[in-house]
Amino acid sequence: MLGARDEAAEFDEMDSSTSAEMFNDDPRFVVNRQANKLWFRVKVMPKKPLGDVKFSMIMQYDYKHTATALVRGSQESEEQIVTLKHIMHINLGPVQSEA
Repeated sequence: MLGARDEAAEFDEMDSSTSAEMFNDDPRFVVNRQANKLWFRVKVMPKKPLGDVKFSMIMQYDYKHTATALVRGSQESEEQIVTLKHIMHINLGPVQSEA
């Protein structure tokens, strides 16, 4: 779950252990969170000794969309959870030799 964009939250300090408890993060992958940003780590092992190292992954997360229903004349806020999915193809560049 990613939080809504909040400009003031950019400067808030959040302990990483508190963040992990709030969002049920797996510490093997999630490095840090701040506002609506997420840092994660993945290990990639090349299958070939030469050429570019490429990998693909699917990142799926839930986003809580909060919109105020002022258009319809209501003062209540409307909240819905939207699942977003991104397919990423990443080229890390050529394999480096261990010389």
